[in-house]
Order: sequence, then C-alpha cells, then structure tokens
Amino acid sequence: MRRFSGLKPILNLDWDIDDLVACSANSCLGGKTTYTIYDSFVNIQINSQMISSASKLFIANTMLHELIHAEVIRLLVSEGDDNFIPDGESNFPSW
Repeated sequence: MRRFSGLKPILNLDWDIDDLVACSANSCLGGKTTYTIYDSFVNIQINSQMISSASKLFIANTMLHELIHAEVIRLLVSEGDDNFIPDGESNFPSW
C-alpha cells in the first residue's frame, strides 16, 4: 500500500464497504477491484453482506486478494499500459 501513498503516487487507492450483490446460500462475492482511468483511482469494494457473516480471517484474505488486483493494476499503469480493460474479468480470469 505504500506505493499508493508515496510523494508522487501513480494511482490513488480507495476502500469502500458496499452491498455488491446478494449472497446466495453457497456463495458470496467478497470484494471487487475497479480502476477508473480518468481520475487515476483504484477502488476496492468489500461486500457488506459478506462482512456480517464471514470470519475475520476470511475478510482479511479478501482484502489482501483485492489488494493484489490493485497492485497488478498499479504495475500495468506504471509501465505505461493503461489500455487494458479495467473490468476485472478480462484482466483477472478465475484460476
């Protein structure tokens, strides 16, 4: 996170807790990372529905997972590659 808050940060990092999607009985979207090219913001959203029922370890894991996405975006932008599609799925397929 230090690289987002240096003297001349490449991008701005913002954290939010939002109602992303309804959780089903078997799954819940824990978080989402998006990049807005025009204002240089990387926004990490943590699902408010997940927070109410998840363990602290799962919440921490989700935050770190989304922070890795933010770091990949920061690296791409720092290399001059801001032509990628910042929708997540195109850049970060499920493994």
